[in-house]
Amino acid sequence: MNPDSAAAHNNLAVAYEKKGMFKEAQEEYDKALELNPHNKYIQANYKKFQRNLESKSGDQNENKDSP
Repeated sequence: MNPDSAAAHNNLAVAYEKKGMFKEAQEEYDKALELNPHNKYIQANYKKFQRNLESKSGDQNENKDSP
């Protein structure tokens, strides 16, 4: 309803992340932070998202080396 709502983009990013739709989540976090770059709640969610992505990348790399 409100395409300029940083909170709406943040909430959509969280939903995408939970569904494993990481590219879409990244796009929504980017938009949320563009609209409201100083929002601590959005920043915290984005940092958690980045840590989760790094963790998943590490898991995939470990699995590639396993026999």
